[in-house]
Amino acid sequence: MGRVMAFVKSNMAIVILCAVMIVVLPSALVGSSMLNHRLRTARQQAVDKDVRDLDQAKVKYTIPATEPGAAAVELSTEPNAELTRSFREARQTIEARIRELADTANEINKEGHGVLVQGLFPEPTSEPIFKKLEMAEKLAGKPGRPSVYDALLTSINAGTAADPTPLMQDLQDYRARELDKVRAERGSDTLSEEEEKALAKKLVERRIGFYQQRARNISVYADPDVFRSVKPKGGITGEKPTWEYFVSQWDYWFVQDLIRAVGQANAVGGKPGPLDQSPVKRIVSIKLDDLPIYGETSLVNDTWTPTDTQSRAPLDPRASVTGRRSSKANKLYDVRYATLTLVVDSAKIQDVINAISRTNFMSVIGVDVAPVDAWRDLDEGFYYGPAHVVEATFRVESVWLRSWTADLMPDDLRINLGMEARDPEAAARAAEAAAAAAPSAAPAPAAKGRRNQDDDDLGGRGGRGGGG
Repeated sequence: MGRVMAFVKSNMAIVILCAVMIVVLPSALVGSSMLNHRLRTARQQAVDKDVRDLDQAKVKYTIPATEPGAAAVELSTEPNAELTRSFREARQTIEARIRELADTANEINKEGHGVLVQGLFPEPTSEPIFKKLEMAEKLAGKPGRPSVYDALLTSINAGTAADPTPLMQDLQDYRARELDKVRAERGSDTLSEEEEKALAKKLVERRIGFYQQRARNISVYADPDVFRSVKPKGGITGEKPTWEYFVSQWDYWFVQDLIRAVGQANAVGGKPGPLDQSPVKRIVSIKLDDLPIYGETSLVNDTWTPTDTQSRAPLDPRASVTGRRSSKANKLYDVRYATLTLVVDSAKIQDVINAISRTNFMSVIGVDVAPVDAWRDLDEGFYYGPAHVVEATFRVESVWLRSWTADLMPDDLRINLGMEARDPEAAARAAEAAAAAAPSAAPAPAAKGRRNQDDDDLGGRGGRGGGG
């Protein structure tokens, strides 16, 4: 121990340096480790920033989907002049085709649907009473001036069943002539049982021949009574609000399309064919559903909320097999429904469905088929030819683009169909009406009243209500 202490005292500098080395080395190791960690962290942050800067420098190229349910084309990469040009040209091409398609759709939907009275819609430009009277007279008709609905039947060469009055007179005259022959030969007009049967057979053949002759002159049986649910009823006063006249104009357009579809089904070489070859033998009835503008069915009071909030025309699977419906969320078109009952060749029902589908934007969303008593109808003058016939009731859905109909709609109707009014005062009136009706169970829309009363100068309609 003494020798150690003596060594320490004699070599104090060496001992102190060794002690310093023992203390400093671990401290230096710890310090260098901490410094290294800070350097690594700083470098990692710098690298991360560079990566973020690179990501932010990327551009997302997109070509939107052109069909429902289809995925858009997307590419995220660094800016590239060639890619930018390619995607821009692709988008421009698609947008041009969409505009072309929209213009074509608008032309198809609008074709042949001119207004019956110029200057009446959206509001009369002058002499409103006289314009409304003119409209009501065109729809209802008057002595010497048939309804415009009657002209629709003429366009497809439709006609009524054979008039039984001349037929009965002809059969009576024929029987009398046959009895005169017997009297001249035998001195008596009494016929044997066999002669009575033979004469009855001739009378039946003559009667059927008379019906056949009538059928050769027309393409389909129909009389103005098929429009009884859509033509105006009651007095003509011209005092109804303009929106009701527009709805009647709309009714006429819809019926016009239905009649055109029947004409297309029966056409041969672009012209009405003979009845015995026509798929549609007889138009029994046409009924239109009301527009959703009355009371609780008003679109103003529509509570349906679509799940697809991005679409301007969201589909509602509850409405029909197509999912199309009129709604506040649908900004592109309105949907209307009709029930068309026809006597058709049972083997050509699909031809009739195809003809309806080719006319405007109509779709058959349901068909009911019932048997027809052809002999009973023959007694009433309806000869359908040799084909087996059935009574088919078609449920028809029709789409009307707002790109042209909205421009003609009066403000009260626009509001009730979920659109904005042109006139701020009309919107204010609608808001007041909605506020006044809020406590009641049946809210009243801006366009008040119903159209299906017998004394209404614009008439009413039968058929299943709603549809949207």
